[in-house]
Amino acid sequence: DDFVIEKDNKDNRIVNVTGICSPGLSACPAIAEYVADLCGILGAEKKMIEREEYPKIANKSKDEINKLNDLEVISIA
Repeated sequence: DDFVIEKDNKDNRIVNVTGICSPGLSACPAIAEYVADLCGILGAEKKMIEREEYPKIANKSKDEINKLNDLEVISIA
């Protein structure tokens, strides 16, 4: 009765995970698996998104660095 792990009554995108005391650290892999199952993502393989390599400034001249400053870099957070 220590752990409360359930989907929220008002918003099913929220999972309430509370009451996890000292055994929580050793139980966290099983808790994560249970939450993933609740969310319907258990066993779903997540693919790594390959990032575009940013220009490196190490060993570049000042002119080359100044040219890099003129590039438009788009970052997706």
